[in-house]
Amino acid sequence: MTEAEGTTLMGGTEGGQTTVTPGGSQGAGTTGGGGNDGSGAGGGKPESPGWRAAVKAEVREHELLKEVKDVNDLATKFIDLNQRSAKQVTKPGDKATKEELDAYYTALGRPQSKDGYKLDATVLPEAMRADKDFDGWLRGTVFDAGLDQAQAALFTERLGKRLQAGIETAKQQADAERETLKKATEEALTKELGKEAGPRLAAAVQARDTVSGVIFGDPKMLQRELNISGDGNKLWVIKVFDFIAQKISPDSLRRGAGGPEPPKPGNTLRYANLDGWLGNRSG
Repeated sequence: MTEAEGTTLMGGTEGGQTTVTPGGSQGAGTTGGGGNDGSGAGGGKPESPGWRAAVKAEVREHELLKEVKDVNDLATKFIDLNQRSAKQVTKPGDKATKEELDAYYTALGRPQSKDGYKLDATVLPEAMRADKDFDGWLRGTVFDAGLDQAQAALFTERLGKRLQAGIETAKQQADAERETLKKATEEALTKELGKEAGPRLAAAVQARDTVSGVIFGDPKMLQRELNISGDGNKLWVIKVFDFIAQKISPDSLRRGAGGPEPPKPGNTLRYANLDGWLGNRSG
């Protein structure tokens, strides 16, 4: 083999020997336009522009083209990009009509009407579930907001949990306030009535039930209402029924009786004068 035969066209080897390198030329063969040569100056391997050689220079080295392997890869990526673009939904502008907004929300997955949502009402507080208008309000709200099924369900779930937590917090606060009021009233009664506080309170409770039965036909109606409102722990309410008890009870329950407990209702505690006393007061 002559020296001319032992070299490549570009950057030949020393000593008339040829080398085989990955991606390079083998033997005395030559590479075509755009191929890789077997060696480079200083032992390096310059990257061939390959398919990008046909692209204008200002585009050829763009960052987005560096990961494109060949023309087929470029065509695949181009098709995928256009398909994705065709599926994109363009948000209407600030002056969009209702019809344009409806079309936009429908494209995003909103049901055709508010009745199309499947919402779990069990996540809501009982009071909300009992409100016949709440379900319609909730559905109308998420529909007008353009939410799809998943978004509406998530909103309903989180709304329910937040309302449940708020109700529980309010209940705990109300219970604490009632307990504080109860203790304050007990202290005030003890300070004012001393040892008679217990018997007078028991007599006031029985007077409450008797008045409730006479007026409403249900001895426990006032008790239920006072428990709901919490007013049963208020000093002025107890004093009202204590006053009534003193008017309708026998002498054994009045100041100076001295007994730790009031007479039992079935024994000496009687309210025979209640109807007449209430009638006299109302007249």
